[in-house]
Parts: sequence; structure tokens; C-alpha cells
Amino acid sequence: MPPRSDGLILNSKVAHLFTKTDWRRIVLLLRLSNREAQILMHVFEDMKDLAIATDLCISTHTVHTHFERMYRKLGVRDRCSLLVRVFETCLTLRARSPRVATSSKHAGRLRGRRRTAESPR
Repeated sequence: MPPRSDGLILNSKVAHLFTKTDWRRIVLLLRLSNREAQILMHVFEDMKDLAIATDLCISTHTVHTHFERMYRKLGVRDRCSLLVRVFETCLTLRARSPRVATSSKHAGRLRGRRRTAESPR
């Protein structure tokens, strides 16, 4: 199981595609409920409705209802279009947000920390 942070656990395929920050921003921007976000994560695992329902302890009818709500919210007609919309949203968010260095070597500089004697100029 991936490490837990702020109550958000990204499954393996979603974690490879999106950072936790990307995922949170996508869910907020698309106005998805927590359960819809969970179902969407299962879609990235290529799970079928019955497997999703079993994993989340809900009925397949409830899974269909959540899909219908997501389709309506995002203006799409099927799962393929749903995934494309999520990727488009992620690319839009990444294009709008400034680049942030992820290595610890450069992170201190971005946060305004003072340089130490060991850090290169």
C-alpha cells in the first residue's frame, strides 16, 4: 500500500501518473465528490464495475450512478472521454502553475532559506 498522507492514498497507477497535489487540484477543479474520486482512481486501475463495487463495498448500481454523475459534471459520454478530460485538466493545471524544483538540493532555495557554507552558489 502506498504511504498515507493527509488521508489521501493514491493507487499505484494513479500515483505514477499524478502527484498527490495534481490529484487534489484535479478533483477540486472538476468538483468531484470523494466517492467519485475513489471510483475514478479505480478506473485508472482498469477495474470493471463489479470489481469497483466489491472493493468499495457498494452495489454496482451505485457505481453506475456515480459514473452518470461524473459524466454529467464533465460533459462526457463514456469512460474513455472521462479519462481524456482528467488528463486534459492535469495538463492545463501543470501549464498554469509555476515550476517547482523537487530535489531537496534546490528546494531550500525556492522556499527562501538561507544558504549554508556547503551549498553551491
